[in-house]
Amino acid sequence: MRSTRLRSILALAMATAMDFVIAFVFLFGISMECRLEQRAVIKMCMCAGESVKSTIQKLQSAWHDHALSVSQIRFWFRRFTVDPQRDTKDSAHTGRPVSQRTPRKTQAVQRQLQEDKCKTVCQIAHECGMGKTTAHVILKKDLKLKKLAPKFVTKILTDHQKDM
Repeated sequence: MRSTRLRSILALAMATAMDFVIAFVFLFGISMECRLEQRAVIKMCMCAGESVKSTIQKLQSAWHDHALSVSQIRFWFRRFTVDPQRDTKDSAHTGRPVSQRTPRKTQAVQRQLQEDKCKTVCQIAHECGMGKTTAHVILKKDLKLKKLAPKFVTKILTDHQKDM
């Protein structure tokens, strides 16, 4: 459904660059500049003491089909009510989450294993203060250990040891 709609819009949009921009906004929603303008209007209306309902009407009459949704207008109105000094831009995203696989964490897991080789992954994770998946990845990839019965042992085993 969406791919046929995309093909038909792109075929129409080849005429001019402006048609392409309009098609892009239609297909993928409101442009960022348009959203920022509308947030500025919401902030201005809130500071002027207008109600949410009148702000919604103003935005819908000015931007028609490209107006923010009612829930988004209410969200930003509340946000500006709580913090009028807030910027109209979205908060900066930090990007990719910080990895838990640090050398310090790897050493902590290694110490836990030296204390007791029969500890489970959950016990190691709990005592080191990390997630179970992170502890498992450290054991498998960083420490190159393989689970053999209830113990973790190195992957470099002889054929006789592997058969046990």
